[in-house]
Amino acid sequence: MTQQNLFNDPVTLPGVLAEIASVADSEAALRIAQVCGGGRAYFPMPRSLSDDHWLVRCVGRDHAVAIAQLLGGCETEVPLGLAAGNRAEVWGNIQKYLEQGLSVDQVARLVGVSSRTVRRHKSSLRQ
Repeated sequence: MTQQNLFNDPVTLPGVLAEIASVADSEAALRIAQVCGGGRAYFPMPRSLSDDHWLVRCVGRDHAVAIAQLLGGCETEVPLGLAAGNRAEVWGNIQKYLEQGLSVDQVARLVGVSSRTVRRHKSSLRQ
C-alpha cells in the first residue's frame, strides 16, 4: 500500500478516527487527531455547533455536522492517528515536560502519545 493510499484509507485509521473518516473523510479524521489525539474530546450535538466551535474550525461546517450526528453528546478518547516516534526519545520528552509542570493532556499532545501512556510513565517516575 502506498503512503498516499494509507492516508486516504479509513480502514488504516484506529478506532473512532475510522468512524469519523467514514462520515467525513480521512483528512478530517487526521486533523482531529492532530488537535485532540492522545486525549479526550467532547463532540457536541449538531444543533450546538457554532462557527467558532473547535470542531467547525478544525474540519469545516459540513464535516463537523456529519461528525456531530455520529458522535454528538459523546466524550471519547481520540487516537493519535498515524503518529509514531522513537520510544527512548518519547519517554525522555514525557519526563522533561512533566518536570516542567505541564498537564498530562498537554504532554500527550506535545509528545504524540495517549494521555494513558503519560499517566503510566508519571506513575513509574513516582516509584
